[in-house]
Amino acid sequence: MKPIMKIFLLILCFCQSYGQELFTGSIIIDNQVYSGIAGNLPQMAAANLPPAVDLTQYLPPVGEQGRQNSCVAWAIAYGAQAYYAKKSNASWNYTNSSGELNYSNLFSPSFVYNQINKGVDLGSNYIDALELLKNQGVCTLDRMQYSASNVLHQPTQEAKEQANNFKIERYVRLGEKQDLLNDVKDQLANSHPVIASAISDVNYLSGGYQPNRPNPYLWQTIGSFNPQMGHAILIVGYDDSRSAFKFVNSYGPSWGNSGFGWISYSIFGGVVRQAFVMKPSFSNIPMTNNPIAENRNNINQSDINIGLNLYLTNVQHMNSTTHPHIPPSQRFMTVTGSISIPANTGNSAQVILYYYLIDNLGNRAPLQGFLPEFRLQSGQAMSSTPPLSISQAITNLQWYSTIPYFAFPRNPNPALYPPITYIVEAEPALIIDKFPVRLGQAFRFTVTQ
Repeated sequence: MKPIMKIFLLILCFCQSYGQELFTGSIIIDNQVYSGIAGNLPQMAAANLPPAVDLTQYLPPVGEQGRQNSCVAWAIAYGAQAYYAKKSNASWNYTNSSGELNYSNLFSPSFVYNQINKGVDLGSNYIDALELLKNQGVCTLDRMQYSASNVLHQPTQEAKEQANNFKIERYVRLGEKQDLLNDVKDQLANSHPVIASAISDVNYLSGGYQPNRPNPYLWQTIGSFNPQMGHAILIVGYDDSRSAFKFVNSYGPSWGNSGFGWISYSIFGGVVRQAFVMKPSFSNIPMTNNPIAENRNNINQSDINIGLNLYLTNVQHMNSTTHPHIPPSQRFMTVTGSISIPANTGNSAQVILYYYLIDNLGNRAPLQGFLPEFRLQSGQAMSSTPPLSISQAITNLQWYSTIPYFAFPRNPNPALYPPITYIVEAEPALIIDKFPVRLGQAFRFTVTQ
């Protein structure tokens, strides 16, 4: 039997489980390919992470993919891209004055899915979909309607011209510098919905239609699933009191809790295997469907040599000689550096510093942080600069970041034991408009305490 037929039969078996037709469509990306995608750079100190986040106020009405394996396009185009459009323009209304759907402000999943499905309804992967939004954008539903029964219809030239208004600059995968659960919370706290590929758990997905389903409809056990095909969802919040993430599905409002479900923290690592966030190329959506001229410098991996230089140049210490009257618990290090950013790249920038411990062989490992205000959720020590205005081009701007000595490992009993000395590496990361851009040149120094 040909491989493509095996996949098709697996899909059919899944869809017919429990007598309920459930279509999914997120083809799992090969792990080696996934790890080669630019990774996220976490920004939020553990102490600053709110106990709950909910981004649903900017989402479009819950949509329904129907009998088509187009969940990836629904999560990315219909869900995430519409979220950013609404968030950047309060007048971007999903319904008109009569309460009817406003198709000129809702994005077309068919524009994306029909161009990447290779002419068959066997699903798609996130890379193809995200690259299409990066290169073409996505049009609205009034320019290309969604049809669950037609996977071949292609967008018109008019639809493609309008789609140019709604591109993304870039996207990153999550789970690079900390585990996936913590990375997802970090991005949600920075107002970025997370596009995720979840396992296609038959029990949970079909149970979302049962009349006696609980509220919240919580995914807390893992049932049988199709290993060849995942299901794309858009994670839009979390609640530590529930120990769960909130997500919107593409099965319509009759599924789950008005179209939403929850994933328990306890099974998150077994349910969600791959996740991304994306940054739209628009900063303020115009109220027009006509093509517009962009005035932005898109920041991609190939742009790192055009002036986005990020350097760490010095670490200034406090000690008993330089500051004898300041108690050790109040002493801090000041890390300084410089940065240049071209015009039209965003509104606000920030430098995040990740700290590593260097062993005797020169290998590095995340340095444990001892103050929640100066560590990631993963436990790694970190610090940050104040926000930097980049409304105009900046050249060799001097930045600084402070971190207390007590945020680093130290001798627990100075009266009994001599001070310890170790090598630390500080690695700077550039963040623009709360979205990761790139890492800068690392800097090593010693700490004795």
